[in-house]
Amino acid sequence: MSVGQIARKDLADTGRSRALWLVVAGVVVSTGGLSTLAAFVTDLGSREVITQSVGVSASLFPIVALFAAKGAITAERDSGSLRTLLALPPSRGEVLFGKYLGRLVVVVVAVAVGVVGSVVGLAANGDPLGLPVVAAYTAMLLGIVSSYASVGVAISASVSTDGRATGFAVGVFTLALLWGALVGLLRSLLMQAGIIGDTPPEWLQLLGIAEPSQAAQAIYRAALDGGLAPGNPLESVWLPALILLAWTVVPVVVGYWRFQSADLG
Repeated sequence: MSVGQIARKDLADTGRSRALWLVVAGVVVSTGGLSTLAAFVTDLGSREVITQSVGVSASLFPIVALFAAKGAITAERDSGSLRTLLALPPSRGEVLFGKYLGRLVVVVVAVAVGVVGSVVGLAANGDPLGLPVVAAYTAMLLGIVSSYASVGVAISASVSTDGRATGFAVGVFTLALLWGALVGLLRSLLMQAGIIGDTPPEWLQLLGIAEPSQAAQAIYRAALDGGLAPGNPLESVWLPALILLAWTVVPVVVGYWRFQSADLG
């Protein structure tokens, strides 16, 4: 079996999972549903509605992607089907990357449906979104789900049971949720100690966007503020995009390295 065949098999298995269908429904509701509702019950314009939903999505989507991906390997390992799969031609690497692609497709399709729902709902309210806003919002959501799906698969490949994978996924989500507050606390402590002034140094600004959701939000802001080619990389779309690329590639590679040497019992 090739990577593509494993991805298709994983998609078929996912289609029979009620839990993952709930994940998809959560993504669609949190994007298309909430933004459309906000447009009809408030006086906010479409761009303001999407800007408000950016924070909600940045908080919710990490756990969505982590939950969708954290059982990619461990669920089959717990059931014993992983050893059967590996008895066939595919290598461990093909299984891992096929699983990642399968789980990524699930969350990407959910994002696409949610964005289309937002666009249609806001247009129905008489204030259609401009293409730059749609593109920036879509890029932000895709950046979050692709990076955290990679983290989720890496966790799944690195631990022995689905219960442990769930625990690590919750821990990662908690850190992601608190990242902005932790960086803000560090800044306050450094200011009180007289180490930095009112303007945060570049290294602290970089630390602030080192977490995928923060990097994705930075892309959204920079894209709408004309940050395609600014003098300061911290105000561009390119630096946070590179951060997201690293979060998408590195975890799954680390997961591959761990999975290659794992004793499957």
